[in-house]
Amino acid sequence: MKRVRCPRCRKDFVRRSSPQGGWDRTLHLAGLHPFHCQLCGHRFRARGDAEAPPAEDHTERRDYERVPVRLLAEVTWEGGQAQGIVTDISMSGCSLEIEAPISEGDLLGLQVRAEEDAPAIAVDAAVVRSAGPWRVGLRFLRIQDAEKSRLRDLLHRVFQEYAAQRLAARAAAVGEAPAPALESGGGPPPEP
Repeated sequence: MKRVRCPRCRKDFVRRSSPQGGWDRTLHLAGLHPFHCQLCGHRFRARGDAEAPPAEDHTERRDYERVPVRLLAEVTWEGGQAQGIVTDISMSGCSLEIEAPISEGDLLGLQVRAEEDAPAIAVDAAVVRSAGPWRVGLRFLRIQDAEKSRLRDLLHRVFQEYAAQRLAARAAAVGEAPAPALESGGGPPPEP
């Protein structure tokens, strides 16, 4: 089966989306399903027999899949600042472990340290969508284009690692040798 690729950025990190509206539902019945690129955000349609996993949890409402990470972050808000750890991230938000008096609805600034020798990725504004003890869920509201590009590059690397780990875990679960991971933007691995 062919892998679904985003027609805008040509990457294969796409996620099947739920149909939105009557036209999507009609095309869905005709075999064209909506997809959402996890890197550039482009929404498009492709044949349903293409290989791209739908959301694992069908109750999931996010268009972007969050991938697990462990990244240091600094959070600022009116009257305070604190450090925390980003535990999962996507182009539209993240989860953060933090010991701070942050409540649902608060607006924050966020600096995510993706690499030791590079400046942190700056999110100018994020809103707290969920808050619990020691953990908050953020939705990014404003991020500069250059920072968005750096976040996209980070996610591309993380998605490649995450996809390889998931393939290996699935293969181990069924007792098979793991298949070689495909490089994004490339075809199947070369034959020996």
